[in-house]
Amino acid sequence: MRKVIFVVLLISSLLVAACGSVSMTGEKIAVADWKKAVAGHPQYKKLQQGEAIVQDLVKKRKAQEEMAKQQLSSLDKLRDLKRASEATYWDADFNTRMVGAQARENVQLQKFIAQTEQEAEELIAERKKEIEASYQLKMFNLRMRLESVKMKPEERKQVEEELAATRNTREAELAKLNAEKTAYIEKKMTPYAGQMRQRIGQEAERLRQNAAAVMKASEGKYDDMLQKAPSALHNALSIMDREIDRQQEKNAALEKEMHQDIEKIVMRLVDRKGYTIVFNTVKVNLTADDITDEIITELQKENDK
Repeated sequence: MRKVIFVVLLISSLLVAACGSVSMTGEKIAVADWKKAVAGHPQYKKLQQGEAIVQDLVKKRKAQEEMAKQQLSSLDKLRDLKRASEATYWDADFNTRMVGAQARENVQLQKFIAQTEQEAEELIAERKKEIEASYQLKMFNLRMRLESVKMKPEERKQVEEELAATRNTREAELAKLNAEKTAYIEKKMTPYAGQMRQRIGQEAERLRQNAAAVMKASEGKYDDMLQKAPSALHNALSIMDREIDRQQEKNAALEKEMHQDIEKIVMRLVDRKGYTIVFNTVKVNLTADDITDEIITELQKENDK
């Protein structure tokens, strides 16, 4: 079954080009919008951040290369080129490391939110049960009266109003408890958010200080570099190339992992619902179940575990 499913995913575009409609009598068919599923993956934002870093690096490399071509005509300006190269490298390194730090903080934030919500629920649990219990019997008796007793219209209206009033009073008390729960969560989250911002700020400052120290230590090496201008340019661009390659490899690995996650979910839905064919893109007249939203929902569930 797995072999059939993924062959279909690969050849669906050929089917679109070859015919105006598709008839597959007896087959249980599904459609998955692959691009939408990827965009709905919990790691999609991280992938976008990684791609933005690559674009920024490529843009800065191109700018650096253009600047170098202009400045190589004057060896006196090579000192500025080297400094710019180092600054660009450390700027890229800073961005990459801060993305990682933010991702780690977000993981801890989600855990803290879950813990705080549980604490808040436990805080009101007993009182919530008491409220439910205190109104349960009264509301039950009122409903029984409405269902089993023949009453005059005015008497029935009075009982219905009493039932509605009782229900409203109960909901008001429950709403008050929920407001207390919300206030508890906000009280816990406010200092945590401040501490989170402080930790991220401290990490940013540590990285900046480290970069400044390294750049300062290299000041004495400039004189020798002035005698080796061509190789200096090559080395400067190589640094950028390595950083670009490293980030692209990270992005490719993450994207591959995301696609594997989606494929696993597709296979799970195939096994659960008995699909025989799944298309990843269809632009012809075809009766099929769109399972894209189900895939995204399952991905979120996996991420929340």
